[in-house]
Amino acid sequence: MIEREVLHKKDVKALKREKLKAQHLLLLIFIFFTSRVLFLREIMPFGIALLIASTMILDKEWIMVCGLFSVLGYLTESNVLAAKTHIFLTVWVMILNLFIKSEKKRLFILLASTSILNVLASVFAHKYFLKNLVLYDVIISSFESLIIISSAYLFTYGLAYFFNKKNVELLKEELISLVLIFLISYAGLWDISYKYVSLKSVLAVLVILTSAYIKDGQVAASVGLLLGLVSSFAGNISVYLVAVYGLCGLVAGALKDLGRIITSVAFMITSVVVMMYANKVDVLFTLEVNILFASIIFILLPSSILDKLNLALDFENKREVPQKLYVERIKDYINGKLNIISKSLNGLASVLAERYENNLSKVNEVKGTVEKIANKVCSNCEGRHFCWQRETYYTYDVFCEMLRMAEKNGKLDIKQVPNSFNLKCVKLNEIIRQINFEMEIIRLNNRWNKKLLNSKIVLAEQIKGISVVVSDLVKDITKSVEFKNELEDKISMVFDINGIKYNDVMVTKNSNNKYEVTIYGVPCQGKTSCSSDVPKLVSQVLGKRMIRENAMCKLDENNKMCHYKLIEAENFGVASAVARFSKEEISGDSYYFGNVAPGKYIIAISDGMGSGFEAAMESNTTITLIEKFMEAGFDRNTTMKAINSILLLKNNSESFATVDLGIIDLYEGIGEFIKVGAVSTFIKSGFDVEIIENKNLPIGIIEDIEIESEIYQFKNGDMIIMVSDGVIDADNELKDKWISKLLREYSGGNPRDLADYILQRSKEKYGDNIKDDLTVIVSKIWKM
Repeated sequence: MIEREVLHKKDVKALKREKLKAQHLLLLIFIFFTSRVLFLREIMPFGIALLIASTMILDKEWIMVCGLFSVLGYLTESNVLAAKTHIFLTVWVMILNLFIKSEKKRLFILLASTSILNVLASVFAHKYFLKNLVLYDVIISSFESLIIISSAYLFTYGLAYFFNKKNVELLKEELISLVLIFLISYAGLWDISYKYVSLKSVLAVLVILTSAYIKDGQVAASVGLLLGLVSSFAGNISVYLVAVYGLCGLVAGALKDLGRIITSVAFMITSVVVMMYANKVDVLFTLEVNILFASIIFILLPSSILDKLNLALDFENKREVPQKLYVERIKDYINGKLNIISKSLNGLASVLAERYENNLSKVNEVKGTVEKIANKVCSNCEGRHFCWQRETYYTYDVFCEMLRMAEKNGKLDIKQVPNSFNLKCVKLNEIIRQINFEMEIIRLNNRWNKKLLNSKIVLAEQIKGISVVVSDLVKDITKSVEFKNELEDKISMVFDINGIKYNDVMVTKNSNNKYEVTIYGVPCQGKTSCSSDVPKLVSQVLGKRMIRENAMCKLDENNKMCHYKLIEAENFGVASAVARFSKEEISGDSYYFGNVAPGKYIIAISDGMGSGFEAAMESNTTITLIEKFMEAGFDRNTTMKAINSILLLKNNSESFATVDLGIIDLYEGIGEFIKVGAVSTFIKSGFDVEIIENKNLPIGIIEDIEIESEIYQFKNGDMIIMVSDGVIDADNELKDKWISKLLREYSGGNPRDLADYILQRSKEKYGDNIKDDLTVIVSKIWKM
């Protein structure tokens, strides 16, 4: 026996200690009926073979029980001499098995000794009991020994799977073994009959009909042929019934979708045609009566039983179950690790974002400043004993008051000093100068502390954003990813027919319920069949328009294997055009439009404060960060807050940038518009125009910003018009209204023409006095 991977020695030992179960009862029944089979009307090899195969699975006590059932089976057979010799062989196997200690040699010892003893027993019986030993007897007994060896070896596969507790894939050898055990047991059944009805005939037809209904015609035809062949070899039925069973099973399987009644009627009609063609009219009535009884039982069978049989025989699904379980284990492991990372990052971000308001530290700072000034100025003053010893509290309060005045007014002068102290202090000017100096140092320190705080906030926002991305990744992994094995087989078949070279195909549905097809193959050295032929073929199989995710294939380390992914094409397309005018050499407006992820398209304009180089730097920084953050998978809230913090940290003086952002889902045709200090965006649908207005301050002004957005469902042919404030301000009186009026009157559909037209009209309204940079982006959306 070749040990299957899932049934190791420890598993066998554990199995041998088990108590009575359904598998044991079935095995006893199989051994009993296989022992009754008289093959070719002379030999009985199968009961011995199944008993020997059982020794590899069951313990010695169970083998004794199996042996007794085998003996009972032989005793019920009419061929007394054959039965007696095989009872002797059965007892031999039972006794010899008790003394064999080596598991590895058990099968070999039993088969070798039993085969030799079988020949010797046959020769002895024919020579001394029948008195007619001829060469034929030696040959037929040797042939029986060969059948015992081969059958026992094959039966071990089926029994290994039959007693395996793990949910594993059924191997081809195991399937063949189990089918043979069942068929041989069927051949050993008594043929109980009443008038025209035969139990074995009814059972055979019922099995074929059931196979046709829950599987297909090919399986039913195979089952019919095997039932007929095994029964004919055992001498139970006529050979012509082999053809009847096979052909009727094929026809019934082809019509199974029409229901059980039609399947049964088709089986009966086919049998009539075949029998009449074979000129077997004399037995036609008997056959049809048995088919009728089997059909009635088949029609009355509860659907739950058929469903259970279908599930038990669904080997494809059983192959997928371990795969899914393994994937789920991997997902759970990865989710656990990513959750730990996400929580750690979120905790770190919370720590960095904390702000401590420590009043004691402020008191200590004032006290330290007073001491520092007193040490520098008053330490060598002749009147220090009067000020700092006799009037300590008064002097300290005056120093604190002067510090507050310097902080409030930016600088301390002699007029702000209390008169009482002015008259007493002989080094007042020096004290004032030292206070102003120390206050300037404090201001610089506070400025740098604020920058440090802002940098911590930026870092906290970025870490928090990464935590959100990791958390979203966990959610995405947690969502079930469906593996489509049937579609993989179909795609593989189509590739083979069309001569596409590949090594493997994997079809999945992601968390967004979209197909993803990953194809592994040998590098094609630039022939690009994967860019033209493959997407078309895969699209035909899936019924979806599939495109390459990336233009370039990914190679392994040795450049011997490449793989690429096909994804579902978007349902909507976007074409964008921009028209610009710069007031100075460098425009203060920056923009971006394009895909940042599969199915996600963004349009963005940022306007830095004023115009020229500084405004360009602010807006360019904003647009670049938006693009990079969105490509990295950050959500829009995290993106905006991080950019706001970066601009606060980056600028020494008060400056800001507006953000006009549109995020378009190209699968669903839904747009989300976020405006942070930006002017209105216009959506032109036919001759109707909808305005999306700003609700938020520009970024870079305040530390905490709240982001609001508006959602819009696009229709085929809609146009998005996004402009900078310079375009709106071209008409100070009408503002948004002049663009709305222009769009309602405009009948063209080319984004480039419309962008140029709006820019030209803006210039005309300004005349020779253009006050700001002008930027217009027009995006047209259409359904694929």
